Amino acid sequence: MLRASHVRSVLALTAFCLIFLAGCSGKKPVTVKGNVVLPANLKLEKEDTVSVTFDPFTKGDLPGSAQASPTDGAFSVQVAPGKYKVAVRITPYAGTPNSQKRLEQLKPYNEKYNASNTKLEYEVAAGAEQSITIDLDKGTVSKK
Repeated sequence: MLRASHVRSVLALTAFCLIFLAGCSGKKPVTVKGNVVLPANLKLEKEDTVSVTFDPFTKGDLPGSAQASPTDGAFSVQVAPGKYKVAVRITPYAGTPNSQKRLEQLKPYNEKYNASNTKLEYEVAAGAEQSITIDLDKGTVSKK
């Protein structure tokens, strides 16, 4: 038979796990779908990686990240409602010819839009799925 202290411990652990799984904020995640639009002079290879990260302004909210398609820039991520800094990083696949040269070509964009320097921001509203466009040429995030 379980003692009362064991039961309390199990209940406390269960409550902690439920809060953790729901996110510290308790906010229901929202799906944000979108596209990353690259400058016209920037061409990606199909093996390249385009990472999109949503870094929350609100302490306790969890960040979200997704891989955008190198062919059309499409991505999908789930994040809690709130305001986010949006970071983008493009990484050429190391096994492709000229990957080091391409990494140098991408360096200005990767520095401008990394988590520390990015000026891109987006506020995720509670409720329904949202669609956005991240335009690296214009330096904007806009709703579709």
